[in-house]
Amino acid sequence: MGNDSVVFDRAAAFYDRTRALAPATMDAVVARLARELAGRGPVLEPGVGTGRMALPLAAAGVDVTGLDLSEPMLCELVAKRDSQTRGAGGRVPLVRGDATRLPFPAGAFGGAYVVHLLHLVPGWAAAVAELLRVVRPGGVVLVEMGNTGGGVAKEINERFERATGIERRHPGLIAGPERLDVEMAAHGARLRLFEPVVEERTISPDRFIARLEDNVFSWTWALDDATRHRAGAEVRAWALERLGSLDRPQPATVTVAYRAYDLA
Repeated sequence: MGNDSVVFDRAAAFYDRTRALAPATMDAVVARLARELAGRGPVLEPGVGTGRMALPLAAAGVDVTGLDLSEPMLCELVAKRDSQTRGAGGRVPLVRGDATRLPFPAGAFGGAYVVHLLHLVPGWAAAVAELLRVVRPGGVVLVEMGNTGGGVAKEINERFERATGIERRHPGLIAGPERLDVEMAAHGARLRLFEPVVEERTISPDRFIARLEDNVFSWTWALDDATRHRAGAEVRAWALERLGSLDRPQPATVTVAYRAYDLA
């Protein structure tokens, strides 16, 4: 993605490990999307990354084409795709390109889906317009704006953000789904909401803070090492007082919520 979009070259080797859902959660999400997308003909995923969603959806019968700006992420996808010996997952064609300037003709796809992308693209409205251009009338665009985490993980993120002085975590769409709804409606797309899939899990506060210090998440990439570790020490002191232990597992939730936009 151009225009200062966040490119995930540095995350290719560890992306899947840090964004994984529990198998039951992943199965539920894939099944719901497959029911919506299978049989629509070619379906596009811009920001396909390592194929975390594309490969299981292809195996479930969805005709997925993936696009991404990051060559290392696409290489990870190819390695996973080529290691598969059975199933439709081996048939995901890939294109390196920009979500704001899609290299496809109008109406080339029967549907599209977007996962954890629009918050990374300053020109997110252009990316939306491009999706609605390449998906034919009667098609659908599904959008998941980001797994919303609750509990201690949310508190730690907010504390770390304040400690580092970051004023805006991401360059793209961050103000909530209402802005996306308005943009889609301006193009004539009608909104449907999917029932969220909620995963209950536990986290280790110490390990979670270490991930922030280690620059795993894209919103910390602009910070220098000293700033991240200073903030980590501050958050650890707060967490120890707040929780009594940094090692004791704490409850957390992850919510996966898709919005469907039907094209007239």
